[in-house]
Amino acid sequence: MNKTFCLKAEILTGNTVSVFEFRGHVHKQSPIGLILDETQFYSTWGEVPSGIHHEIEILRPPVWVNDNWPARIHTYRPVTDNTRHFVCYPRPIPDERKLEEVIKLWCVGTAYTLLTDNDFQLHPLIVAGNKPAFFEEMERVYGIRFLTFEIL
Repeated sequence: MNKTFCLKAEILTGNTVSVFEFRGHVHKQSPIGLILDETQFYSTWGEVPSGIHHEIEILRPPVWVNDNWPARIHTYRPVTDNTRHFVCYPRPIPDERKLEEVIKLWCVGTAYTLLTDNDFQLHPLIVAGNKPAFFEEMERVYGIRFLTFEIL
């Protein structure tokens, strides 16, 4: 069963408000039906899921024109169809709680990367594993906050 998600994040910089809208499909898969390559993606960068797993395909990021986005935005393209973009998360996403956590982190992190041209995966709070503090800093320092999030 595939679902669609939509996350809108607001970025307040000075007196300017920008809204980034992220949309995508969530593909709920068994290990037999994985879209991303088991050997080239999961085994190389993380762990091959052994049970139910969700793969997150990005349909509408804020900038996606002519393959011209910062290299620091973490996506992965399947070998079988390099026109599709997936969140680069090579660990198991077994349930909707983990799915929501990954989507929110990727979207807010990507907004931060677009705003600052810094890789969010290298942010000290992400490296330290302190996601709550990362989200708090994103809102306090950079004005990045969630407006809406829904999985349809």
